[in-house]
Amino acid sequence: MKTGNTPGAPDLMFSDPPKLDPSLPADQQPLYDYSTDVEPLTGAEADRGVQVRHSGLPGCIFSPSLVDGTPGQKVHRWLSPPIPSNFQLLLDGEATLSLWTRTLNGSTHPGRICVFLFARKLNVLGIPVDVPMVNQDITDATWFPHEADPWPANNWTEISVPMDFLYGAGALLPGERLGLAISVEKGGTNPGDGLEFMYDHPSFDSRLQVKTTSIIPGFE
Repeated sequence: MKTGNTPGAPDLMFSDPPKLDPSLPADQQPLYDYSTDVEPLTGAEADRGVQVRHSGLPGCIFSPSLVDGTPGQKVHRWLSPPIPSNFQLLLDGEATLSLWTRTLNGSTHPGRICVFLFARKLNVLGIPVDVPMVNQDITDATWFPHEADPWPANNWTEISVPMDFLYGAGALLPGERLGLAISVEKGGTNPGDGLEFMYDHPSFDSRLQVKTTSIIPGFE
């Protein structure tokens, strides 16, 4: 969130893989700290990727309120490019997220994340509205949980989150976007304050795969 009800700027989901730094070997590509507005209380110089803090409340929270601190530090979002004109993206109700993660400072504790798949639409006033997909396996849930005890600690580890979902409209229409969000669930990530995630890196192939019968430019 920026101010009022204006959505902030999520990362853009690209279909192209991250490019290598030609001056370095493939296994020596640099790792960057993606966010400096939120840092671990100790060992901040060693953190990499993006740090996502858990909400002050337990449960899977898609839109933290402003009273919960800085919402942009509690939920991280990605958006696809808009669906091109004269096309639609048919959704078959299956998707898989592959993401690299670890705890902060190599600490050992359980971890639990909530993954949200959503459609970003514009309402009649032209204001973006996010419509989450409904989990087919958990009644009334609009999130897809993943947990581990312990959560990966010192080494970046790839996790896979399958998603079977319902989407009322059945397709994304021109101008709409497919969205992905992750949050760290407080009750299942104790005593840690949050978790680290690595993506957009040639050695850490994080990706969202969505089953569809559509062939759309930019989504092949």
